[in-house]
Amino acid sequence: MYDNMINKYYYRGLDNPKVYYNEDYRGFVLNHRSTLNDLAEALISEYEEENQLVTEKISVEGPSQNKMEMARNVVLFSLSKMPHAAVPYDQTASGTVELLFKVGENDKAIEMAKVAGDRADEMAGYLIAKGQGVTLELRKSLFILGDLQRTLHENGEHDLAKKFEDAYEKHLANLQTNE
Repeated sequence: MYDNMINKYYYRGLDNPKVYYNEDYRGFVLNHRSTLNDLAEALISEYEEENQLVTEKISVEGPSQNKMEMARNVVLFSLSKMPHAAVPYDQTASGTVELLFKVGENDKAIEMAKVAGDRADEMAGYLIAKGQGVTLELRKSLFILGDLQRTLHENGEHDLAKKFEDAYEKHLANLQTNE
């Protein structure tokens, strides 16, 4: 899967901010991002399993391939092929932030969390102000805020996590007020 997704599949134009992507095509991008996240997660799991086996056998040989480095490459590849500037982050962003922390790309994780979280906060505020109830877009925005605050807390970024937690709670309170 790594070879197919990284070397064989073409991601034409997904990094071009001048190209317009309609709602349907953005859904395809969500599938691409999600698949790359799944691949990175599988590589991290394989890496952890291989390291556990090596540790249990008290072997001097490490894993045959560095799956963690491959996972890091997958996540960074995804960000370069489908950047926020061309196709705005979607609900896969919170999973990507978590993967960035796992592969040691903490600065990129924080940067992405800020962009995705601020956008979700803004979108949730806008949708609640419109007064259309709990739409799919609103649920996505609230999910992103909730998931980001959990991931950020788990990775020691408590101030940023608190910012998104406060935004999440503010939006829930506004929803209850508007009903």
